[in-house]
Amino acid sequence: MKMDMEEQLKKAAEKGETAEVKSFLEQGVWSDSALGFAAGNGHIETVRLLLDHGGGSQKEKNDA
Repeated sequence: MKMDMEEQLKKAAEKGETAEVKSFLEQGVWSDSALGFAAGNGHIETVRLLLDHGGGSQKEKNDA
C-alpha cells in the first residue's frame, strides 16, 4: 500500500500538483525521486515544497 502512495507522490510531483504532493508529505509518504521528477519538469513550487520537507535527506530523518 505504501508503495502505491509513493508512486502516486512521484506522479503528482512530475505533474506539479503541489497541493497533492503536500498532502502525501503530511501523511509521511516520501520518495527520493519525487524531487527529481518535479525539478526535471520545471515545477518550482513543488520543488520548493519538497526541499522544505527535507529533500533527499528525508530518508535519513525517518531512519533516526
